[in-house]
Amino acid sequence: MSNFKKIVALLLVAVCLISVAACGKNEKADVTTTAPAANHEDKEIPDVEVTVPDRGENKIKIAAPADSGGLAFSKLAIDCSYAYSVEQKGITSATAAEKIKNGEAQVAALTLADAAALSSQADIKIIAINTNLVLSVVASGEGILSCEELDGKTIYACGEGTYVQWVTEKILDDNGVNADIVYATVDEIDAKMKSGEAEICILPEFDGTGLTNANEGFTKKFPLTSLWKEDFAPAATCVVARTDYVEANTGYIEELVEKFEMATNSCIDNEAGIGYLAQILTENGYFSDFELAKKSVAAVGFVYLDGEEMKAAFEANVDFYADCGAEITAPADSAYYGI
Repeated sequence: MSNFKKIVALLLVAVCLISVAACGKNEKADVTTTAPAANHEDKEIPDVEVTVPDRGENKIKIAAPADSGGLAFSKLAIDCSYAYSVEQKGITSATAAEKIKNGEAQVAALTLADAAALSSQADIKIIAINTNLVLSVVASGEGILSCEELDGKTIYACGEGTYVQWVTEKILDDNGVNADIVYATVDEIDAKMKSGEAEICILPEFDGTGLTNANEGFTKKFPLTSLWKEDFAPAATCVVARTDYVEANTGYIEELVEKFEMATNSCIDNEAGIGYLAQILTENGYFSDFELAKKSVAAVGFVYLDGEEMKAAFEANVDFYADCGAEITAPADSAYYGI
């Protein structure tokens, strides 16, 4: 029996390096998955079957936009369908916040601004910051290789009235760039790129990658956010949960936090993890092709901050929003999970 336990332990280590956990894609009452064979210290580990019971009505209901902030949840939706019911189609940060408020969802991925607003309207726990904002300068032709070359130009950007605008303008101001910025939606910018009206754009990821892929002659020149000068990163999204659900389902939430952290960290400077996520997202229709999926995943500013580190980053960003004129208040200390 001891040898069997060693084999199982080694198998679990191997599986965790590739995926979140031994989860199944099948929605039946009992899901049987076959873990891949792996080598550990030159000893072959045979395939074994791991039976995962479907939780049925006890699945955690998650609302997550199908954007950079929701990519890790896309992974859980595929890998761990036995435990999580993830709604993404048609979901925005605002609609996800509303679903948390009215009880339709127990967990959600939100922008920091929406999470801060929600904390004053509902009893929630902020679990982690999961992405930082990445802004890419996208342009046609061979020029625009530095921030200084943006001076005097007409630039198309999105995110008016949000942290995307505030970070964009802060970086340009800090670098002495005086440009004519025209704000539009991502779809409007795409149309202007196709018509030739827009030659220079500043776009959040993974929109920058998607629009570059869709418009011949355009390339990503450099990440504008690499010039950010503050002592905190411009955080983009976070994960929140209803407090009543957290308190009533401690074990389920702890398991979700562990799996989500692993899913997120597997894509931070990890080519194998990025490739695996890109592959399953492509196979399940999230992206049209693997190369686009891989580039998009790699471009996202994945990060995992929890506890005091999360709280400090959240509050620094809220202070920045307030300085930009936003009517926003930092959540109470009690709103941060694990503190």
